[in-house]
Amino acid sequence: MSHGRGGSRFGGRRPSRAQLAREVDEEIQFHIEMRTRKLEESGLPPAKAREEAERRFGQVETVQQRCLALSERRERKRMRIMLLAELLQDIRFAVRSLSKRPGFTLAAVLTLTIGIGANSAIFSVFDAVLLRSLAFEDPQRLVSVWPGYHSMAELEGLREARSFSMLAAMNDELDYTYTGPEQPARLKGVPVTTDFFETLGVRSLLGRTFLEADGEPGSEKVVILSHPLWQRLFNGRRDLLGDSISLDGRPHTVVGIM
Repeated sequence: MSHGRGGSRFGGRRPSRAQLAREVDEEIQFHIEMRTRKLEESGLPPAKAREEAERRFGQVETVQQRCLALSERRERKRMRIMLLAELLQDIRFAVRSLSKRPGFTLAAVLTLTIGIGANSAIFSVFDAVLLRSLAFEDPQRLVSVWPGYHSMAELEGLREARSFSMLAAMNDELDYTYTGPEQPARLKGVPVTTDFFETLGVRSLLGRTFLEADGEPGSEKVVILSHPLWQRLFNGRRDLLGDSISLDGRPHTVVGIM
């Protein structure tokens, strides 16, 4: 704040509320003293002049609170202006410095781009894996066991150990060639055990998930489609359930849509 006796004494730093309160109090006392002197010059005794000056000034505490609030607003505005000015000055300096060294500028920009991209990717994974809950039933009870197992005997051994309430297995992602009335396409698929969806606690949108009988030797091959594939390749046909589709030249019955 400022008045006839000088300006702010705080320089570039932001003053505390106590410092502002002291300045406000000094300002008020300065005005009361000036008015007291004028009243004394008009013939009032010093004590009466002081009393009359305070009376004319009004409620000191109310004025103090209003002045303090105004001073705080002014200080916040002043600090914002100073920070903006410093930022613009830094930007101008950076632009001038980088324009003199184009090779370094290109390397710096590429480094920043790679760094920002890497941070964004890491945060995306962190957000998806740690911050958001998995879209499964009781996600806190789900665990992955690695590496993969190479035989059903090993899987059954884990089941008999009773380390888990349920246990399912999945293979690596495989490529399949679809042929049919629609345009031939290369599809991605994952072979899983019949209790896979039951273990995850997820249900199908249409039809059903796998049954234990689907894994018996000699049973017909069945397939469950993802929702995006059902929409994209089969136009969301609800009568697709029960139809046979050809994957790698072998018929598979569509039993469910996720």
